[in-house]
Amino acid sequence: MFYRLIENLRCPDDGNFPMQINVIKIKKLNQFKSKNIRSQIPHCSLLCGRKMQFINNLKKLPECKECYSDYILEGYFTCNKCKRRYPIVKGIPNVLPSNLANLKNSVINHKFITHKISPNEVISNEIKREEMAHHNETAIDYDDWWVNHPRSQIFYKRAVKIWKNNLSESNKSIIDIGCGSGKCSILMAKYGYLIGLDISLKMIEILQKKVFKNGFIVDCVVGDAENLPFYDNCAKSATFWGVAHHLPNRIIAYKSVKRVIEKGGNLLISEPNIKRSYIPFAIGKIINFPYYIIRSFLNLIRSKKLEASKTHITKNEVLLNLNIEKKILNDLGFDIIYSKTRWFFGIIPILWLPKKILFLIYKLFMYFDIVIEKNILKEKGGELCIIANLINK
Repeated sequence: MFYRLIENLRCPDDGNFPMQINVIKIKKLNQFKSKNIRSQIPHCSLLCGRKMQFINNLKKLPECKECYSDYILEGYFTCNKCKRRYPIVKGIPNVLPSNLANLKNSVINHKFITHKISPNEVISNEIKREEMAHHNETAIDYDDWWVNHPRSQIFYKRAVKIWKNNLSESNKSIIDIGCGSGKCSILMAKYGYLIGLDISLKMIEILQKKVFKNGFIVDCVVGDAENLPFYDNCAKSATFWGVAHHLPNRIIAYKSVKRVIEKGGNLLISEPNIKRSYIPFAIGKIINFPYYIIRSFLNLIRSKKLEASKTHITKNEVLLNLNIEKKILNDLGFDIIYSKTRWFFGIIPILWLPKKILFLIYKLFMYFDIVIEKNILKEKGGELCIIANLINK
């Protein structure tokens, strides 16, 4: 992790900020040789993590390149209030709240856990643990299912472009909630300092490998979307790319986002649509049936984890309604600036051709998608997309 992350994190159990960091091992990076880094050296906006002092109290700011050249591999955060420790292992902080964490290596002061756990919270925690286990198991071939094919990549690039056009110029962080293996994290990272948060450590580890490969300034955090371990007003944007429909209580997650993003910041929600037309999906399944069979066979050969190749759909998923989500966000103080449903893959066959050729083909198909969305599907696209600005804190 980079020192920049320190000014964003708070204790998820009691909200204490800042947490004390104890660095055990640092890795020197040559990230600034990368064109991706040279174009974005984001300065801390509140707290200098290296000096552990608030920016307003510093007479002179340290050289930020030093901070981004030092990557913290091992260490731990300590909450000064509840005394709980949050480990940093291989550069990834685990900041799960005590109700979800593996407490074997943690220290908890139970007097700060003041409320009794309700039956709904027990059910919610069980669902989160199921989701955690499922995504840890299926991480091995997640990208093969949802990310690697040019058709998928063009769809996500199109979505990120819409998000970017509504992004503020603030120097604050971008938080990709439920980032998974980083299907959109890497695309967004060029527009500012990005934090990818997910409940699955295995998914986060895949994102971290991509970060090093691409040379972006991205921090990877294990945490809970409904109890974000981030300080108030630390972010200019937060995103849910296919995440909210997994959550036991997405409204709690939206409220947590409201606390974390600054006034004027934006929230993006990209989720499966409950009103979607199943005709394109049915035709697509028929057209691409040989592809799915061959891919599943190859995954079975490559992996001994048979369950990972069977399905990437969990029993806890709930499809969302565009109008209901808009009303929820309006009630929370958000102003909707973009909302529509999109086709999400359509019925275009998945072709076995060189990637460069496929990218050209699917770029043309993208314009076909846009026409179908506007004139035929309207609110029955496979994916709903909402971008909202926070106007009332």
